[in-house]
Amino acid sequence: MSKGGGGGGPQETTSTVTQTNLPEYAQPYFERLLTRTEQESTTPYTTYGGQRFAEFDPYQELAFTGAAGMAAAGTPWQMQQASDITSKVGYQDPTAQMTAEDVTSYMNPYQQSVIDIEKREAQRQADRTRSNLGLQAASSGGLGGYREGIEQAELNRNAAQLQADIQARGSQRGYDMARQGWESDRLARAQQMQQRLGAAQQLGGLGLSGQQAEIQRLQQLGQAGAARQAQQQGIYDLGYQQFQDQLAYPRQQLGFYSQILRGLPVQPGTQVSQYLPRPSTAQNILGLGLGGLGLYQALGGGGMG
Repeated sequence: MSKGGGGGGPQETTSTVTQTNLPEYAQPYFERLLTRTEQESTTPYTTYGGQRFAEFDPYQELAFTGAAGMAAAGTPWQMQQASDITSKVGYQDPTAQMTAEDVTSYMNPYQQSVIDIEKREAQRQADRTRSNLGLQAASSGGLGGYREGIEQAELNRNAAQLQADIQARGSQRGYDMARQGWESDRLARAQQMQQRLGAAQQLGGLGLSGQQAEIQRLQQLGQAGAARQAQQQGIYDLGYQQFQDQLAYPRQQLGFYSQILRGLPVQPGTQVSQYLPRPSTAQNILGLGLGGLGLYQALGGGGMG
């Protein structure tokens, strides 16, 4: 607020300043709040000294080692041996027929000897018959005759046919026996192949079952180890959370304390200060002149016009 008179006289200036003053009873609380806030702001950084992450559990280590061992070992030996057995079994064509070489190899080497014995016996019988025909022709006076010639020719033809029949029957018997042996061996080989394939399959299944059982065991070890590792990690996490809560607790308390102080009733007070302006140079000179005139009049110089 400013006040001024008429003319060129000095003017009086008033400046009003409003300040908010705390009640006396509240000042110690605010001072303590500021002190604690300053202490908290200058507190150095605190590093967490506990462990943050859980190590692998011993069960997990065992599972890792076992899995690495299985990978390094490769295929189980049972499955490898089963593969070897299968590769050596070979293949047998079910439509294969017996060849001439098979007949020769399966034919009884004494078969022809048996045939020859039978043929000699037939020849002996034919010779006896021929001799009897000659005796009969001689006794009847027809020796060397036409009738004897026909009978001898028929005898020779029959004897030759018998020889051929004996050879054919003997060869057929030999062939049948050879084929029977070939079929028997073929069936035996097929059975042996099936047995070896079955054994290989069982051996391979045994190796696969063992491998699957080992994998399942390692998985169970890993799961048990992971559960224990998770439990240990939870303990570490709880410790770290408590550390953070402990660091934050003083600040939380300061915030709570500050909220309470903000709720205190505080009434603003008013303080008024007045300021007069300093006189100018002209005003100073004029003041000196007026002062000198007054002094002169006081000393008796009033006779001057």
